Amino acid sequence: MISILHIIQSPDNPDWELLHHLPQAETHSVTLQTSSGLPAASGPGSLPSIEQEAVTSSAFQLIHAHSWMLDGAIAWKLSQAHGIPYIVSLSEDDIQYVGRMSLKLHPDRLRILQDAAKLIFPHLQFYNAFNQALSDSQADQLFSKTSTLYRPLDPLFHHNSSQHKPVALVRPRLLYFAEERSFKNDTALILKAMKEIRQMNLSISLSIVTFSGQETLASQAAAAAHTSTDVQHHVCPDKPSLLTLLRDHDIVVMPGTDITETCHFAATISQGLPVIYSQHSCVDGIFPELKNCHIDKDSPSQLRDKILLISQQYATIEQRVAALQPLHKFNKEELVQDLLRIYTICNNLQHRSARL
Repeated sequence: MISILHIIQSPDNPDWELLHHLPQAETHSVTLQTSSGLPAASGPGSLPSIEQEAVTSSAFQLIHAHSWMLDGAIAWKLSQAHGIPYIVSLSEDDIQYVGRMSLKLHPDRLRILQDAAKLIFPHLQFYNAFNQALSDSQADQLFSKTSTLYRPLDPLFHHNSSQHKPVALVRPRLLYFAEERSFKNDTALILKAMKEIRQMNLSISLSIVTFSGQETLASQAAAAAHTSTDVQHHVCPDKPSLLTLLRDHDIVVMPGTDITETCHFAATISQGLPVIYSQHSCVDGIFPELKNCHIDKDSPSQLRDKILLISQQYATIEQRVAALQPLHKFNKEELVQDLLRIYTICNNLQHRSARL
């Protein structure tokens, strides 16, 4: 059995779900008590916790920090003090720091990654971000010990996967998930592409989706919906509502590189819908089979052409989307097993190093 100390301070971190499903016969999971507290440390199915002063090398074989910026420094200090190897899972929020900070001016942050036994990325865009922020040798060192584990898809979408009906060229129905940082640019791009399609005497509509708690985005989406009768705003309160919305539309548009997570992409694929996405966004490269749904720059004309192409060649694209199900890369049970394999490999390497 591998005993793992988890440092996971954010109550919204998706890793909580994976931790609760780790096999108890093979792992013993304990969370570290920190000043911010552990919101998931009590209640049914909670994990036991321990104070930092009680951590010893004899009690744990591994430390797992579930965020680079929030949890990584604590893992590094504990590793230095007790000689316990650690793993860092980078959260979606962490990628924003790569773009904003100079890692040359923050060597302590870079050292956390360099000294880790393993790094876990939640999507492939992290590779591109670090490639631009680091030297080739530094990037190669990090990537040599990196794995990618996507965020698990809600079982509702796995259990209700479907094949979508063909897109109607006469009136394709677009769906866009509003993004906080890029809403203005995204909607401007989509509306310009729609205008160009209308100039070809074709009809097209757009639904902008926001979720409960996104009041600012909801206001922006409502304002955008007032600009045209072909634009609607939907507030999605829960997963069943999202499932219905997906089945009521033809193409999901995810422009730009500011998408923060892959869950909406996976949900869309589970319902057999094609997704138009941008190069270097977090969904780029997940399924190379969908390369013909990708745009390489934010061009209204390129987006227009892609919408028309999908509408005209939907049968071929639909077959490719269907072949991706049941979305093994996003299956919670398989992700738990992938995480267990990472723990086992790191633990075996540690034992091997200790014998040399």
